[in-house]
Amino acid sequence: MTIEEELEVNRRFHKYLKDNIFIAHYYFKVKKETRISKVFPIYIRNIKEPEIDEIRDSIYKRIFSLVSVVPTLKELVDYSYYDIPDKYIAFIEELRDIIDIYKEYKNNNNDDYINKAVIENDKKSFSLYLSSLYDDKTVIVEVKDWKKIDKYLKIYFNCEEDEIETNDYRYYFLERYLNLYNLINFDLRIYRGFEIMDSYRYNYHFRSKEHDQEFKRALTKNQYIDSFVEKQEDYIELMYFIFLFERSSFLKERKYIVDFITGLEHLLVKYDSEEKTNIEQQFTLKVRKCCGLENYPIPINELTDLYDLRSRIVHGNFKEINRKVDKISNKKWYKDYLKKANIKFGFSPDVKNTDEKEDLIYSRLYEIFNIIYIQYCNNKKMILKIQKLKEKQEIDSFIN
Repeated sequence: MTIEEELEVNRRFHKYLKDNIFIAHYYFKVKKETRISKVFPIYIRNIKEPEIDEIRDSIYKRIFSLVSVVPTLKELVDYSYYDIPDKYIAFIEELRDIIDIYKEYKNNNNDDYINKAVIENDKKSFSLYLSSLYDDKTVIVEVKDWKKIDKYLKIYFNCEEDEIETNDYRYYFLERYLNLYNLINFDLRIYRGFEIMDSYRYNYHFRSKEHDQEFKRALTKNQYIDSFVEKQEDYIELMYFIFLFERSSFLKERKYIVDFITGLEHLLVKYDSEEKTNIEQQFTLKVRKCCGLENYPIPINELTDLYDLRSRIVHGNFKEINRKVDKISNKKWYKDYLKKANIKFGFSPDVKNTDEKEDLIYSRLYEIFNIIYIQYCNNKKMILKIQKLKEKQEIDSFIN
């Protein structure tokens, strides 16, 4: 192989690494490469040997550039998580991550070498030690080919091919795809799932044995979120669901309550432009029917409460939202669910503030949405039959 050919191979490798491989925010040994999409070539796997050196090099450069902001390493490592001075405000999240990586390194290695680097303010060695944590247990997401995804991004965003890269639609798509995958496959009340991370970031403080168990369970389950896709219009519907949910560090966000109800409406409610459609009645009856088919009983008055809460959030009347949440928390269905959630997820049996109450409401809606979305993925014909029904009697008497 000539030097020119070798350089070209190297260039293609770097480009593929940049465009197709993303660190997925977890430190875990995956048994085998796992496909996580039925229709797109998206995979989860551990990083391979040739890729480790390249990623370590990029992480080293990023960490070194960040620690150079602080005069001494001793000053940096002595900061607690929340007392980094305001003068570093532009880098505060990144410096917190580096402190986390430093603590993880010390937990897993002989700390004499890194202690020496800190004492001598040797930022190159310090950055090198931290980057060495990224090994063959680093989990990545790999998109083996973007062509098919690009095709539907062009349709969904009504854009030209060059705009996909200019507007960073690929990254945006993958971030949202993983978010929906996490919603359906992980229990986000335990572990928040895959997350595309900047190469220097590694949130070790989120890990625990419970997280590892949830990670194993999710990969074993591996419910495709696009298994309902059969024809072109299904791809557009998939895009709708992918971009419906925004990722958040806080599951209690009211937007998720709105998004869950909106997504369920999209799946179940039959709109008729020529006659008045009782959307709320269709919603409550059909959600109850679908959940009942999975032996997940849910009373109509609960669904009415949840639907009404969504409406108040959408209209932005915050006093009314808080009143509604307080009213819901006194309902029998809420208290019954609180008992179950207390046993399974450790919710306080004496929930008093609005945030905690909304967490519990989120938790309930999260379970309902999962049930019905998975039904749509695995039994689309049944959901479409239910969607066509409009009258109470025919919905109540529906048998799959």
